[in-house]
Amino acid sequence: MREGAVRELEAFVRREAAARSTASPVAASPAGSDSRRPRRRAGHALGFLPRLLPGWRSLPRDEREAWRRVELATPDAALLGDVAWQACDGTRSLAEIARLVWLETGREAQPFVGELFGLTARLGLTEWVEG
Repeated sequence: MREGAVRELEAFVRREAAARSTASPVAASPAGSDSRRPRRRAGHALGFLPRLLPGWRSLPRDEREAWRRVELATPDAALLGDVAWQACDGTRSLAEIARLVWLETGREAQPFVGELFGLTARLGLTEWVEG
């Protein structure tokens, strides 16, 4: 009986590993992926309340409202943003960061990651690094 259970477990592991390797909505480096590389600027943190971020009030109202719509349309936006923020070191592209977010949360977040770092760059919290 134990040998049968071991074989079943091994078969399960092979099936799950194969499914997981193809399940990512964000391939490791898809053609046409966003290769921009954001890097956190020293001394800046990403808060969960955008209105408290430095420079938030200086953004045009329509841009602040657009960001709010992105947040509202993205379930767990604070979690996804926090995971993406931790991976924002200037060595990873937006596509790579989105893949890491997917690995950590199981959520496809590539559009959100792009919007997030576009906003943080405009606020001066991050900068773009040449690849």
